[in-house]
Amino acid sequence: MQIFYIYKIINLFILISFSPIFSMNFLMEKSEEFDSCRIFFWGEDLRLKNLQFTNFTSCVLQGTLLSHSNCDEASFRSANLEGAIAIKTSFRYASFRWAHLENADFTNADFYHAYFYGSDLSGAIVEGANFEKATGLTNEQKKYLRAHGAKNVPKDLTSEEFEEETKRIEEELKSPLLDWIDNIIDRIFCCRKKHKKHTE
Repeated sequence: MQIFYIYKIINLFILISFSPIFSMNFLMEKSEEFDSCRIFFWGEDLRLKNLQFTNFTSCVLQGTLLSHSNCDEASFRSANLEGAIAIKTSFRYASFRWAHLENADFTNADFYHAYFYGSDLSGAIVEGANFEKATGLTNEQKKYLRAHGAKNVPKDLTSEEFEEETKRIEEELKSPLLDWIDNIIDRIFCCRKKHKKHTE
C-alpha cells in the first residue's frame, strides 16, 4: 500500500477515534465557517484557520491571507492564489493542479507531498519552503525553487519519468479507495452539522 493511502487512512482513523469529543467539534467549526458553495475569497483574512480538507477548487484567493493556517489535503485545483500571503502555512498533501500561484508569499510554508501539475509559480516567494516529495513540478520550476531558497526540492526528472509520475499521481487521486475515505469524511461533516442544527 502506498504512503498516500496510509496517510489518508490514518487521518480517517483519528477523525473516528476522537469523534465527537474533539475532532468533530474542531472540524465542524471549519466546515460551517467555509461554505463549499463560495467562490470568492479575495483578500480575506484566513490566518490561523483549520482549512484541512477544504475544497477551494476554482476559487479566487488573490491576496488572501493564509499565514499559519492548516491547509493539509486541501484542494486548490484551478484556484487563483496570485499574491496570496501564506507564511508558515501547512499545505501537506494539498493539490495545486492548474493553480495560479504567481507572486504568492510561501515563506517557510510546508508543501510536503503536494501536487503541482500545471501550476504557475512565477515570482512566488519560496524562501525556506519545504518541497519534500512534492510532485508535478517541471524541471524549470525546480530550478526556480532552488535558486530562490526552497528546501528539499525533488530531483529533476526525464520527460519519461515525469509522465510516469504524473500518471501515478492521477491514478491515486481518482482511486476508489481515496474516494471512499473522502466520502466518509464528508458524511461526518454533514451528520455533525445536521445534529447541531437539530439540537439548537
